[in-house]
Amino acid sequence: MSCIQINRVKINYQSLGNDTAPLMLFVHGWRKSWQAWEDAMRLLSSRYRCYALDLIGHGESEKPDCRHTISQFVELGKDFCHELNITRAIVMGHSMGGQIALALTLEYADLVDRLILVAPVVTGRLSPSAERLVPIPVMLLLSIPRVGQALPKICRQQRVLQRGTSLWMEFLM
Repeated sequence: MSCIQINRVKINYQSLGNDTAPLMLFVHGWRKSWQAWEDAMRLLSSRYRCYALDLIGHGESEKPDCRHTISQFVELGKDFCHELNITRAIVMGHSMGGQIALALTLEYADLVDRLILVAPVVTGRLSPSAERLVPIPVMLLLSIPRVGQALPKICRQQRVLQRGTSLWMEFLM
């Protein structure tokens, strides 16, 4: 595990994979941590440099005594990428992390190569700039409980989900 300071707040994160591989950024859901993505990161780290952060107030990141908004989490994602010199990545978000990932894509489309939303919680109006999302490939996966543990199992069940696994890996390429 590693930590960085962003806007004077300690942010915990984990990274796996080869430094020269394409980049993936994982965004966890409400009351979770980077560890929700641990199994998925292990699976994908042979092909990607995977980063997963603990959002402010979650996991091992600092927990300031205040409420945080989706917009603040989006800015954290942008600043995290900037601090680690991530200029473009596949972004995957689960639950509330899906809303953050979608909003990050709408606000900072140049950061996002592909967007994967896993059982996203999306409420309200995200942005008037939704048309900017059109050229970015989006994969939407619904109702996958315990997503970090489920993705590797899905990929291993080749007899049942060979076509689905093939589509999943093709999307990431």
